[in-house]
Amino acid sequence: MTKSIEQILAACGLGLLVSFTIVQSYALKINTAEVNQVQGFYIFAMSSPVLEYEHLGVVTGPAVGSHEFDKLLDQMLKKARKEYPNGNALIFDGAIRQTHNTRVSVVRMKAL
Repeated sequence: MTKSIEQILAACGLGLLVSFTIVQSYALKINTAEVNQVQGFYIFAMSSPVLEYEHLGVVTGPAVGSHEFDKLLDQMLKKARKEYPNGNALIFDGAIRQTHNTRVSVVRMKAL
């Protein structure tokens, strides 16, 4: 019984040590932020992920569309979900212009 309690305490101590070093390894900066999720996708607009990800492909905006970002985003999400069903994030790599000029990378964020 004492041995199992010691093992549990050792495991908890190791867990605390590992979690403390993970938090210490990334320093928060003035430009550190969290991105929002829209329809299950993380949206990186004029920003880039800190964690590792797998690049799946690129989708482009429709030839004719709206100039509103929300409508553009809905169209991009629909295309991304159809072409890359394993994707879970969009990265607006370049300038966000008219819909037919906008290109978005579809990526799969790697789990921690």
